[in-house]
Amino acid sequence: MNVHSLFLLRYGLILIPALLAMYIQNVGNLRLYTLQILVLLTIAVFSRFAGSNPAAVTVAALAEIIYAGWVAGRDGGILFLLSFSALCVYPFLQPHLLRTMLFIIHAWVVLQAVRPEAPELQGAAVLSFILTAFLVCRLRNALEHEHEAVGLYDKLRRKHFELDEARQQLLLFARQVETTAQQEERTRISRQLHDDIGHRLIRIKMMLEASLHVVPADPTKGMELLQQIRDQVSDSLENMRAAVKKIKPAVRPSDSYALDSLLEETGRGTGIKTCLETNGQPYPLYPSQRVVLYKNAREAITNAIRHGGATEITIIVNYGQQEIGMTVSNNGRLPEHPERLSSFSFSGLGLNGMRERTEMMGGCIECRIEDQAFFLITRLPVWKEHELA
Repeated sequence: MNVHSLFLLRYGLILIPALLAMYIQNVGNLRLYTLQILVLLTIAVFSRFAGSNPAAVTVAALAEIIYAGWVAGRDGGILFLLSFSALCVYPFLQPHLLRTMLFIIHAWVVLQAVRPEAPELQGAAVLSFILTAFLVCRLRNALEHEHEAVGLYDKLRRKHFELDEARQQLLLFARQVETTAQQEERTRISRQLHDDIGHRLIRIKMMLEASLHVVPADPTKGMELLQQIRDQVSDSLENMRAAVKKIKPAVRPSDSYALDSLLEETGRGTGIKTCLETNGQPYPLYPSQRVVLYKNAREAITNAIRHGGATEITIIVNYGQQEIGMTVSNNGRLPEHPERLSSFSFSGLGLNGMRERTEMMGGCIECRIEDQAFFLITRLPVWKEHELA
């Protein structure tokens, strides 16, 4: 509901009762009656376009109430509804005391207009006046909320533009900082290559040229010179490795406990077949959970290779709503006493340490044999943010 709809309601409260009165009751002189309605509409239009002047709006509303009451008292019937249109002006009147005084005058005018009528019509007039006033009050509240919402939307839009501009500036600043850092790093590396390794290579070249002349004449001294050249080359290689190591990006802590990296290293180092499977929708884990899963998987792989002679290892990670489970299986030799799997008492498999880590996180660990394969299962509870709160 906007302001225009409120004014349309106001004009409707004038025109609809006026037209109904023409057909259901005697209005006397039709020309004079039409002129009176037009005068009332003129006052309503004037009060709308005088909205920037509170005094003019108040005077126009008071004049409309009195004039509509006079018309209703003169012709009677349902014309008491004509003055109800002035209720639509109340939301634009300030302060609250002025609205209260105008409402009391308005109610008195309505009562005076229907005094000659039957008691039933008087009761209907009072009830309809109260209901219309309540409706206009609700519309006024809706208009205020709409204005507040529009104001908040404008503020949010301005803040959005400001944040977007600040984001663009931060991105530009970040690119400038990155470019500056890259230039400084390139300058440092080039200086290191030129001042250290470059000078070493020049010295090695000069020593090699000298050895070409010394070796035929004095082999012993030539061999000493070649050994010095070897040492210089070794130092240059160490400096080159150090420079390359500084250029290489740092490894993130999360990458140090990645199961796929563990299996890749295991397959590359031992030649056995490895496989990683994931079930469910993956979600981020706490660092402590990643560490427990990684260490348990590493221990299980080590035991499978050392004690079971496994050639295939599979890790299956199940992401559930309440827990995350990791199953490490292998095709190696099975334990000699399968009935003792639940006791964790057999040595050489490191299950006690795995159990302690898992129970410290509130989880559990179990072993079982299925289809001639050994399975080690780690289960850890998962806490969501709302559960922690």
